[in-house]
Amino acid sequence: GESHNHNDVGTFVVARGHSAPIIDPGGEVYTARTFGPHRYESKVLNSYGHPVPLVAGQLQGTGKRFAARVLETSFNDDRDRIVLDIAHAYAVPSLEALVRTFTVVRSPAPAVLVEDRVAYKSPQTFGTALITFGPWKQVADGILEIGEGSDAVRVEIVSTGGHVSVTPEVIDENLAAQKKPTRLGINFDKPVKEGTISVRILPAA
Repeated sequence: GESHNHNDVGTFVVARGHSAPIIDPGGEVYTARTFGPHRYESKVLNSYGHPVPLVAGQLQGTGKRFAARVLETSFNDDRDRIVLDIAHAYAVPSLEALVRTFTVVRSPAPAVLVEDRVAYKSPQTFGTALITFGPWKQVADGILEIGEGSDAVRVEIVSTGGHVSVTPEVIDENLAAQKKPTRLGINFDKPVKEGTISVRILPAA
């Protein structure tokens, strides 16, 4: 419900050194579509091109009623924590709960943890994503490296309720950054009734 809105409830960016290995891709080059009724066909303005869940195959809705609710916050010298109810961002009748928890750890070792906990009335597909402009590779099942050199991060993926797989896709939109982001979809292999996907992001070296 805002001017220049993106459907990106729960989005985040992870920076290290001089770059951001995990990004929110930002705005596209303005066209008639950008400010018309087809605005959210853009994969960088709708939620598909953001590091947020895909719920029963559905993207986030448009408008104020699709907002998140802050359930909990905690900030101290060692770590920060924010818990969001993002279920209302999706018009999915079978969705009972969707909670995203961010934890930023500074001590004793730096890391960012993003956990999504989902519950449905009946089994449905579920996944989340990471978005990057940089190189990436899968070094083992559930382990990715994203970025270059001393700015790279290691991503450790842990799930409950089922196995997840990583599916890459280059998002072909005309961005102001003049680059094409890669969407790394992290999806349960099979529909789930409930489950969690946790992504732990830490320095690669």
